[in-house]
Amino acid sequence: MDMVQAEVDRHDQMILQLEKQLYDAHHMLKSLNDHASPQSFGFFSWRFLFLVDKAGAWALPLSG
Repeated sequence: MDMVQAEVDRHDQMILQLEKQLYDAHHMLKSLNDHASPQSFGFFSWRFLFLVDKAGAWALPLSG
């Protein structure tokens, strides 16, 4: 049973780390978008950050 709990804890830590990375990326790109002209950062005009990894894909809104 301890091995199962250790694995659950490990996955919980991975999820928390991914959430922090997503949060940081969201705010970094929002800051870039707030200070960039639409011409130079056209791909931000959708105001979404698209992330894809082996677990899936997400579209995060960049607007406040």
